[in-house]
Amino acid sequence: MKLLDKIFSVEYCKTNYFTSKIINLFGIKLKFKKINKFDIEQIIINSSILKAVNFLFCLSNSAEDDLFSISNEAICIIVHKNCIQADIKFIIDFIINAFWGNLFIINKLNKDSFLYKEHIERVKNNEYIWKYSDRKYLIAYTYLKKDSETNEFTIIKSSIPESQYTENNTKVQYLKDTIQHKFIEGITLKEYLNKQSLKKRFEIADKVLNWLFTEFKSENNPLKVSGKVFDCHLYNIILGVDSKLHFIDFDVIYLEDLERSFCIYKMFFDYNEKVYYEMLKRYKCKDKHKLYSKMFELPVFDDNNLSECHKELVKKYFINSEIPQSYTLNYEKKEIIL
Repeated sequence: MKLLDKIFSVEYCKTNYFTSKIINLFGIKLKFKKINKFDIEQIIINSSILKAVNFLFCLSNSAEDDLFSISNEAICIIVHKNCIQADIKFIIDFIINAFWGNLFIINKLNKDSFLYKEHIERVKNNEYIWKYSDRKYLIAYTYLKKDSETNEFTIIKSSIPESQYTENNTKVQYLKDTIQHKFIEGITLKEYLNKQSLKKRFEIADKVLNWLFTEFKSENNPLKVSGKVFDCHLYNIILGVDSKLHFIDFDVIYLEDLERSFCIYKMFFDYNEKVYYEMLKRYKCKDKHKLYSKMFELPVFDDNNLSECHKELVKKYFINSEIPQSYTLNYEKKEIIL
């Protein structure tokens, strides 16, 4: 049998767009490709293969006033076709930052749906892309508004007040007011670090921490950091095209100053153990990851402590709102199932 396998064998390799048939005949490999079939209206996709988002560009290339939803059970992005046509790379980057490797569905919105009707009106106000996030304690939303004169985008962040969950026994404060800032073109610190060697990661991490500890130094204690940067994940720090670092997420703040060790924990503990312990050593901080993981645990959310209003909003904005109940999803991670 082993000898026969060496003489002749057939194997199949399925990728996102093609199924390859590879015939091995006396050590010579012959490869044949067949294009996979897929539904033009819906495609299941993983953000590790986001080149498939170019599919959106094809869908949006019509004379219709189209809107698309990109969603899963916790995040919903709605985007107008003009935004896709103007800058597909921007859309891809926006989706990468939103989903971080989780599966989602791209769906062309039906013009009779409430999501279409709600957002097509907002296009008249120069809004082109909207993101809703179910954080359990609230539903946060972000939208981009385009300046008609400069063509620059402003990011507006807020939350749906009716969805807010109140937790009295914490010093963590969630987004309550609207926050605005200019859209910053660049790359997330996580993406940038991923491209570097371990030695280079040490060097970059050190520089970033020095910047963070200086830029957001506590007014009360120079060895502590302002609670404004409580959510200092690597994807919330942008290395801009201006070669400057920008902290972009003030949605969640801490009402007291933070230890430096907490920032190192938040940024590097889940990212890379070697970087985490090296930064603790360089900044002479103790390892408190067990303490921090318990301190900032969110309460367990279930049907008993979510308001009826919150549940209705989830049905409205997230994946089950636009997909028929009979439509079931069967997929493997890291691959589109066609």
